[in-house]
Amino acid sequence: EIHYHAKVPLRIVKIGHPVLRQQAKEVPVEEIAYPSTQDFIDNMFETMRKAGGVGLAAPQVGVSKRIFVMGGSGIPNTAVINPKVDYLDQYGMKNSSEGCLSIPGRRVRIKRYRRIKVDYLDREGDFISREVKGFEAIVFQHEFDHLDGFNLLDTFSGKAQKREYIIGEIGVICGPRAYLHSERFRFSMQSRPYYGAVPNADIGKNIRWALDSSPEDVDMALYDLKHDPLERNNLAYADGYEKLANWFRHKLGNIVLGDGRIEVDWSQENKFVVSEFAKGAHNNKLDIPDHLIPN
Repeated sequence: EIHYHAKVPLRIVKIGHPVLRQQAKEVPVEEIAYPSTQDFIDNMFETMRKAGGVGLAAPQVGVSKRIFVMGGSGIPNTAVINPKVDYLDQYGMKNSSEGCLSIPGRRVRIKRYRRIKVDYLDREGDFISREVKGFEAIVFQHEFDHLDGFNLLDTFSGKAQKREYIIGEIGVICGPRAYLHSERFRFSMQSRPYYGAVPNADIGKNIRWALDSSPEDVDMALYDLKHDPLERNNLAYADGYEKLANWFRHKLGNIVLGDGRIEVDWSQENKFVVSEFAKGAHNNKLDIPDHLIPN
């Protein structure tokens, strides 16, 4: 849950603060409706407005969560939670002169994608999927960078690494399920052996289940957008794709289960388990061996 003192105005942290370098954590879907989350979003809008900005990410106010808000200059007030971005190379890039509330007094000229495809949850918890262009696309990319620990100067200098995939984990209806999306492939699997939240008694236990169980038990799904853009045919167990699906299974499993995963027992104060058996697995690179990729 997002914890902050609601009666104290949010303070925009400046470049050099360690929170701006962290990979922000996703917001559990069930927490979006919490009063603390809704109050935090309201205060983010107010802080952004008072600072004269058109976008503000949660890490910029010291909260390492995957939330940002944007609005003004033709952009409607929009709260964006757990966003995913596909950069649409076919539309090219454009020059953008940008400033940042965390780097006061500086403007730099950088290149941004003209159009992006975005998926996110709004403040009602509804899933939104749309194509964004123009100034709104620039703001979206700017704030999205903050969620991955990059700032405007990183993008300007070329230090902001291009993401070759996006990942996430959901816990609705069928229990914990993780996904990895790349330009060509969509992969998902069950990440924990439960149909619902992880029981408090099992927090941190059997954490490698999705890696060590049979492929059938983890219910893999793999779609090849080159041949199936509408994602109608699950190829995870098909001839010619089984080894690729297993590669994705280990790539995604190491990231979501072993690279800083935190599981919390909410029935007790400060009881949690951190899993780091695959620290560094989330490197934003795909590196699929060529012999595994079908024509």
